Amino acid sequence: MKKKDILKRNKKISKTLEKKKKIKTIEEIVFSQAFSIIGGLTAGTILAIYTKQVLLIPGLFILLPGFLEMGNAISGSLSSRLSSRLYQRKLTNSILAQNITASFILKVISSVSLGLLTYFLLKFLFNINNTTIIFIPIIAAIISGLILLPVTAKIVVWLYHHHDDPDNLLGALSTTLGDIINIGAILIAIVILT
Repeated sequence: MKKKDILKRNKKISKTLEKKKKIKTIEEIVFSQAFSIIGGLTAGTILAIYTKQVLLIPGLFILLPGFLEMGNAISGSLSSRLSSRLYQRKLTNSILAQNITASFILKVISSVSLGLLTYFLLKFLFNINNTTIIFIPIIAAIISGLILLPVTAKIVVWLYHHHDDPDNLLGALSTTLGDIINIGAILIAIVILT
């Protein structure tokens, strides 16, 4: 075979591989968006079913968006760090454990801040003295952190080992699971504290 023919054949193979990669990327993104939509509807449905319990705690609707965003940001940054380590082939069990522990501690500390901020906001803007609002995000963060952070880590590693691109899938997967688990954790915290 001539050099020219070999180059032509290699170019054709390269284009075919690029096309397959683009199709796989589109499939991953469509799956993650569909999962996100279904998960969002699930989280909203859970919240709608338990609206009476949520309304028992004055100020919970003020707290809820911040709690969901905080939890999703922490699990999202965990998944990004782990994904980067996997691509660099530098993810060890020790690094995995350290990242999960650091994310858990950050989640609890952020929840303390969120609870206190919500308490003072309720106190000064609405003249509502509700100390329960301080403890709900703390208990919910502990519950959701014990579930969500290890699950996020397992999903990152699983996707990587199954040759899926965690960057295409993890954003939607971790935030959707985060919404469902965080809402469930808040409802459990309400039951514990009331």
